[in-house]
Amino acid sequence: MFPFSTLSKASPTPDAPVVSAKTPEVHPLDALTHGAFSAQTSGERMACIREWLASSPSNEQLQQVFKELSGKDKGAAKLLREKLDEIKRSKTQATIALEW
Repeated sequence: MFPFSTLSKASPTPDAPVVSAKTPEVHPLDALTHGAFSAQTSGERMACIREWLASSPSNEQLQQVFKELSGKDKGAAKLLREKLDEIKRSKTQATIALEW
């Protein structure tokens, strides 16, 4: 059959490459959003987004972060969608008020 006993049980070959721990690349929007993209849990991500929303980001920044975050965390993206909807409603109301 198979000569299993002839295989040596010595240490692995020294030719094996050493696997180094890679540091994950930081997302470009991570600094802007107070670490939302590097947060480990959804709760941490939502807390970062709430903190960032309190700093009154621009509409363009909101849309950009929403676009990136919507594929990663629906709960955190919901906060952004609500803020974007609020801005849209206020603009619509301002337009209606001007028409009167």
